[in-house]
Parts: sequence; C-alpha cells; structure tokens
Amino acid sequence: MKTLEEIGYSVLNQIRGHYTPTSDRIEIKLIYRKIADIRSVLLKEEYLRKKYLDPSVYAQECCLDIGCRELACGEDLSGVIEKFVALPALEEFLGEDAIKYFGSMDKKVPFARRTVNGITFNDYNQYTSMVPFYSRIKNEAILGNIREGMEKICVIGVFEDVLNICKPGDAFPLPQHLVHKLELLAIQQFTSTLNIRTDDRNDTRDEVPSAAIKK
Repeated sequence: MKTLEEIGYSVLNQIRGHYTPTSDRIEIKLIYRKIADIRSVLLKEEYLRKKYLDPSVYAQECCLDIGCRELACGEDLSGVIEKFVALPALEEFLGEDAIKYFGSMDKKVPFARRTVNGITFNDYNQYTSMVPFYSRIKNEAILGNIREGMEKICVIGVFEDVLNICKPGDAFPLPQHLVHKLELLAIQQFTSTLNIRTDDRNDTRDEVPSAAIKK
C-alpha cells in the first residue's frame, strides 16, 4: 500500500511536471486534505456499488481515553456514574459496520455492541450481563462492564478524517486499485480551481496568448 506522503507528492509532482511554477503555491498539507476528502467519496461509491469494502480501508486508533462523568439534568446530579469514550468521526454511510473492532488496546478483550435498548436489558441477561459492551451514539460510545484498570480503548474502523489517524509516512487506508483514480481526481480539482495554465512550451514559464505578446 502507498503511504499518504507518497500519494500526496505524486499528485504534487504531476501538477508541477505539466504546469507552470504557479503550481508551487499549492502546499502539501492542502493536498493531503483534498486526498482525504476524495477518499471518502470513492469509498462511498465503492460500497454502494459492491456492498463490500476491502479490508485495507480500515485504520486503527488505540489511544482513546476512557472518560467518567456523573449524569445530570441541568444542575441536578443523579448520582449515576457513566463511562464513555469520544470517538473519531466514522464514515456514516457504513452505519455500525464502520467499526471492525472495539475493545482493549492489546485486542484481547473485544467489547460487544449494544443498542440503547440492549443497555437497558443487559443486566437481566444471564449470559451477557458481565460481558464488556459499548453503545455508539454519534461520535461517542457509552461503556459498560469495563475491566478494572482499563484506561484506554482501541478502535479499528473506517474513519471519516484519516488525517487525524494517519501520519504522512503511514500506509494510506485505500485499496490500491482506487489510488490512481484518487490522484487523477485530485489533480483535476486543483488545476481547475487554481486556474493553472498548461506549460505547452515546456519552458516552465506562464503561457501568454500570442495576441498579448508585444512585438
């Protein structure tokens, strides 16, 4: 798999190779952002077409802190303590399938997924009442039956903003067959929005219409 850095500089070098130095105004961070946005679009198209996503699209975030709070209604405290973890944004078009693994950092203690109703009746099930579980509500997960001493959660999933998960040198979570398409779309968007003229003379100078050249 290509890294984010390899894809980013591939896009930048292709722009520089075919266009004048005005393309130097494009910063690599801007290209990374465009790559991440296009990735989301391509993944959604791929999923809607195949109803399946390659395992390479998953990334992991294993340093999510477990928080603790007392439930309240306005200023009235309930005395009920709730444990939770804030989640990075996940690709919503996948629903709950956006999460492949949720559990301990060593990946030896997977949590069971529960709906809100499932939390309500969990204590009455003799088979699952002691199983660690989570229930996702938007970008937050409510936790239950956490093992003593557990402070962090690991999530493997399809994240919406991979720039918060992946460093430039990390493998970019996108199937190889979509990388070329992503690069082409990124190049097209940059060249159209920045109004960069093609360097037809291959002299690294801005092209000027012949009618505008003084004789």
